[in-house]
Amino acid sequence: MLEPSVRLRRAVVNGNLSAVRRLVRRYPGLLENVDAKNGWTSLHYAGYHGHYLVCVFLVQQGHDQEEISLDHGRNTPLHLAASQNHEQTVHFLAQHIPRCLDWRNRDWETALLVAARHGHDPCINLLLDFGADIDKGNAEGNRPIHVAAAYGHIKTLRTLVDRNADVQTPNAEGWRPVQYCSTYQVQDFLQSLIHEKAESTKKHQAFFKSPKPTPHSPPPKPPPKDAPATPPPPPLPPPQFQQPISPRSTPRSRLLDVSVANVHSPRRTSD
Repeated sequence: MLEPSVRLRRAVVNGNLSAVRRLVRRYPGLLENVDAKNGWTSLHYAGYHGHYLVCVFLVQQGHDQEEISLDHGRNTPLHLAASQNHEQTVHFLAQHIPRCLDWRNRDWETALLVAARHGHDPCINLLLDFGADIDKGNAEGNRPIHVAAAYGHIKTLRTLVDRNADVQTPNAEGWRPVQYCSTYQVQDFLQSLIHEKAESTKKHQAFFKSPKPTPHSPPPKPPPKDAPATPPPPPLPPPQFQQPISPRSTPRSRLLDVSVANVHSPRRTSD
């Protein structure tokens, strides 16, 4: 019959969650179960093979809660999961063991740099979302964008440039990322990305520098127009009031007065 450590390792490699649960609960001292050949723990094997549920169970049982598991090359389980582009496993490990995000292995490579070397763009975005340092390089000063340019990973280059990777600082040998490209086609592509990013940044800065009216400020006044050439009309004179005419002064009234006088006054007769 196989040793419990061998059975547990096989169950982890095969993603047999029920067997892993049974063996860990029966032999709690075998939780990490380090392999003497390469230094891989149970979480290393689960991360490398992308068994997300096994990783969840191992972490819940206390795996890597006190110290980070390191193999003979000082790789964390996150390094191995990123090298195989296991998105769900990378998401879980980066979220629950954030100390691994910028951990360097024996070659001074972070999990992000490992993912960039393999061109695993989904894992690169996940690691950056959880706060991985986009410009943390290795012993030669090669950053993730250097490595992506050297291996000709076009999509990874676009992701790194869009997410504000340093494209100007050279490595330890004085090579900038544009000079570190694998082919001239990759070099031209990276130069176009850098130019597009610079133009986009200029437009963005110009947009926020231009004054904009606040929601409660009045609208700007239109510029004054030229005054009309014709002078304004003179003011009207004050109204002149006429004295009312009495009814007796009208011609009709005078005729009436005469007729009435002729009717009522006696005529003089001559002697």
